[in-house]
Amino acid sequence: MKRRIVYLIACILLVSFASLGLSNLSSKVEAASNDSSIDSQLSDFAKDNGLTKVDPNLIPEDKMMNFNSVEDFEKFIQKDESATLESSVVSTTTSGLSFNVLSASSSSTKTYKTTEYNATGKITAYARVTRKSSKKVSKVKIWSEQSGVIFGITYTPNDSASYYKLNSSKTGGKAYAKGTKLYGANIGGQSVGYIKHVTYTIKF
Repeated sequence: MKRRIVYLIACILLVSFASLGLSNLSSKVEAASNDSSIDSQLSDFAKDNGLTKVDPNLIPEDKMMNFNSVEDFEKFIQKDESATLESSVVSTTTSGLSFNVLSASSSSTKTYKTTEYNATGKITAYARVTRKSSKKVSKVKIWSEQSGVIFGITYTPNDSASYYKLNSSKTGGKAYAKGTKLYGANIGGQSVGYIKHVTYTIKF
């Protein structure tokens, strides 16, 4: 009798553990299926918008945004793509005259900027341009930075890849500030991360 009771208890425990194992397996399969579905839905959109998938663990938790669906995330990216850009001159300085036996020369420096506004934050690209007395450009320094809070986006400048091109008279031109945007999102419980290489144009 005791053996039968022990046997029944063992069978019940075995069935319970098996059921629990199947439940966990089912949950993992379902989660994997959801991950695959979201990746599949974002695949074409990411390709069309120049996004490259990255490990979402690279993104700080406070930089992740929550979306109920893939469509909501796509709208967020599209809205960022259409962010307002504004260009202006930041400052102007003129150096004193430098004399030598044959001539006198001076130079002036202007800092130009292009700003992208994203609700509570912004990304600003700068070009500090030095011109000789002849008005020809002698030096250009380019950099960019993020300020304020841009939810869901982390910007990293790539100043070493930035460059400029002068016009034919070498009195002006365009600077190109390079950088990378890192997008972090939680879509329906799944974390995703994407990067996009961006270029800001500054006219001077």
